[in-house]
Amino acid sequence: MVATKKVENAQDLRARCRSNDLQPSWYVHSEDGLSKKCWLSVDEMRLVLSRFDAIESGRQQWSGSRLAPTKVLHMFWAPPSGKLSAKCEIPSYGKLGMSSALKCGYDVHLWTFSNLVGVPSGVLLRKASDLVPLEDASKWVKKGGLRVQHLSDIVRLRAVRQHALEANAGSWMADMDVIWLRPLEITPSASGHVFASMHARVDKMAWKTDEEAARYWKLHWLRKYDEKIWLGCPWAFPVGSPVLEGALAKLDEVIESGNFNLSYRFLIALVQDLIHAFGLGVDVVDPDIFHAIPHFSGGWIFRGGELGEVRGVLVTQLPEVMIQSVAIAQSWMSTETVGAMGPVNVRFGGVHSHLAR
Repeated sequence: MVATKKVENAQDLRARCRSNDLQPSWYVHSEDGLSKKCWLSVDEMRLVLSRFDAIESGRQQWSGSRLAPTKVLHMFWAPPSGKLSAKCEIPSYGKLGMSSALKCGYDVHLWTFSNLVGVPSGVLLRKASDLVPLEDASKWVKKGGLRVQHLSDIVRLRAVRQHALEANAGSWMADMDVIWLRPLEITPSASGHVFASMHARVDKMAWKTDEEAARYWKLHWLRKYDEKIWLGCPWAFPVGSPVLEGALAKLDEVIESGNFNLSYRFLIALVQDLIHAFGLGVDVVDPDIFHAIPHFSGGWIFRGGELGEVRGVLVTQLPEVMIQSVAIAQSWMSTETVGAMGPVNVRFGGVHSHLAR
């Protein structure tokens, strides 16, 4: 009798998933031509179904849009050497990213422990030690094994919170190598959040088998079911953001425990869970919404229409080698490229990219 009840529960959950346009099953095809049908477990289906009410509640609570947060962008830089207080020069891709944000009208706050060289004019240098004592940060990185990228997350999130306390206004956290082509004026919903995304390719996720990859995306969609997207940067947080406070609380727990052995996806996965908890999927947008080129390795610029409709072309990775000199970045920034309405051809270190906007 107990076994029958379990089957009935599973079938009921599968029916509920389908009624919400989520297929709880999928096929995996082997090289020998055989097919295997896979299913979400009962617990997995309950997890997904628990999010539906949160999504609907979020839609009702935050319907409509509003003006974006104040144009304050919080960035962070530390020397590649790992010595946080060492003197170093900003790489050319960072100069390009910050200059593009300035040209789009943003106030760029660059937080650092270092003596930086080559900071673009107009960028406001801020002392990261005002948010995290240098002694603590150095200990976390050198002895604790904290990744510099997670130190950057801690500093930038604390900067957003401090700005909210001081100015009673929201702000952004951004990466230095994001190129801004146009400012975002309106948020997707009245919650005041904005979370940029990048479109993921399951076949590039070598740490997952086909079955695991399909299962992963059925559980980790952000806006609609089976949608293969991953959070990128920048993010915008309004005053009193529950996502911001939830992320900071979890990071404080990590600091208190001293266990800094974190996956590089730690913060992204954490914020993704918080987005689900508060029904904020509507605030996850394609990078092209505000015309920023994200820093992930090779990606498409998506423009409007249904998901997957490509109206741009492939934009290659933008590490130092792609922009071979500061002169190239400066030359590009001196043109009408940033903020322009039409398509622009740009050459990065001999690699030609067409930025269709």
